[in-house]
Amino acid sequence: MPALLAEIEKLITAAHAASIAPLIAGVDDPSLRFARITRFALGAIAARPEIGRLMFDAGLPADGLSRGLRASLASDIEEGIARKIFRASNAALAASIVAGAIQGLAIDLYRGALARAAIDEAVASLLAFLGVPPARARKLATEKIALPVMPALPLGWLNITAASPASPKPGKRSRT
Repeated sequence: MPALLAEIEKLITAAHAASIAPLIAGVDDPSLRFARITRFALGAIAARPEIGRLMFDAGLPADGLSRGLRASLASDIEEGIARKIFRASNAALAASIVAGAIQGLAIDLYRGALARAAIDEAVASLLAFLGVPPARARKLATEKIALPVMPALPLGWLNITAASPASPKPGKRSRT
């Protein structure tokens, strides 16, 4: 069973990475990457209840399908702190708090406790927590951009639009 779960995790991670690659291609600002990826990830849960069922109701480890997202989230937070875009004294703690908030938001979106319309406000709140000024956080969280749609389940390696996740720029890791 662990091998099967690992394959499911790889497949979902690859589909997520292929979906967000066009959103973050050439984006140097970690706060903009954070906003786009977080809006996409939460929107995918709201738009595709089957993904929520897989993440929250199938008995998989709570962090199993979000491990890659969390690792690159931490990288973006570290970069944002280093570049003085984010303000936090402890990048690991900030990443843990934000990852937990995103997981909680995803559960609430999936279960219907939050409407999809709450996503932009939630993303602005997370950016503000990271120290982005409120007006800029709102602007990033409401950017007029066409967000891609996560492929429907069941996923297969052949229906993921990119053969492999987008390669980040040297020295930068993308959030997948």
